[in-house]
Amino acid sequence: MHSVMIFGAGDVGTRMAEALLLQGKIRQLVMVDLPGGRGAESVEMLASCHLAPIHFEGINALNPAEVEQIVRRYKPDLVIQAASLRSPFAIMMADHPIAHTLHEAGMAVQLGYQFPLVYSIMQGVKTAAPDTPVANVSFPDLSHYILDRQGLAPTAGLANTGIIQMRVESNLLRDQLQQGLEIDIPKVRVIGGHAHVYGVLFGQKPADINDEPLVYIGEHSERAGDVVYAGANLETCPNPNMTTAMGALPVVEALLPGADDCYTSMPGPLAMRGGYPVRIRNQKIELDLPDSVTVSDAENFNLKSMAIDGIESVDTDGTVHYTEKAKAAMADLEPRLTEPYNPLTDKDRTGILLDLVDSIR
Repeated sequence: MHSVMIFGAGDVGTRMAEALLLQGKIRQLVMVDLPGGRGAESVEMLASCHLAPIHFEGINALNPAEVEQIVRRYKPDLVIQAASLRSPFAIMMADHPIAHTLHEAGMAVQLGYQFPLVYSIMQGVKTAAPDTPVANVSFPDLSHYILDRQGLAPTAGLANTGIIQMRVESNLLRDQLQQGLEIDIPKVRVIGGHAHVYGVLFGQKPADINDEPLVYIGEHSERAGDVVYAGANLETCPNPNMTTAMGALPVVEALLPGADDCYTSMPGPLAMRGGYPVRIRNQKIELDLPDSVTVSDAENFNLKSMAIDGIESVDTDGTVHYTEKAKAAMADLEPRLTEPYNPLTDKDRTGILLDLVDSIR
């Protein structure tokens, strides 16, 4: 039984909390969000449904000192960072011209509402409990690399390639059931990133094969075919965060003390850009690439794929440069959002971005 602290009492955070509670693995759950409001109500609902010590702490997580204080008080075995200044799915799946433009430009344009909280939370956790593992859901494909410039990279990333792996496994299961075969899901390895998730969830194979994730099936790691896109289109699904929470769960469980070894796929392992297949053992992460794929090959693939998210390059100091396609998409809407951006130092970009996304109604 373990103590888990989750930053972000929104839909993703509460879904992950509920899954862990239902499995009986938590002796203490601490949910952290802004004081009062819907976060506190969600935690009260959890506490009403589960006979476990569940605490709500209302703090300003943008203040590392408040994060440090709360971590020192509860001494969690695992910290889950599921907070964001705005919901990525809510924005990206909104039927609104601004949302459509942001989707065309790529997720990297929206880094300004994803990065500030994980940056602050990592500062607080590293000061209070530097050896405590942290699993992060906020754009780990990119944010871990940037945070590593300050020695603040989280232990593990959540969702993205984990979502793709889960979706492929469910497609394989469905295919075996339809054929009347004995259920035996082979090992699935995914190399890719956030940019590949939507196509897989929507069942839409890209026109360019170079825009597909690298998915390998079985111990001999054969490249997957159309099974990657075989599922129904979830574009209008009313609860898309379910895929985020459930795709993250194998990593979260494996990071608890004493957990069994876990083979899965995750974004941002070892502060790398993009997502990779990994093994988690004793709360430590190592790559689990197919024999036919070198680390260099996998890294180069992910770096090229980041252009789909609007990223041309990232400097060693964390400055993000945007693609010409991203700049063209944002030119008539808010061109400042595709100027070079260092989220470690540029505090104005977040305000510009929030003003824009908050105009979506």
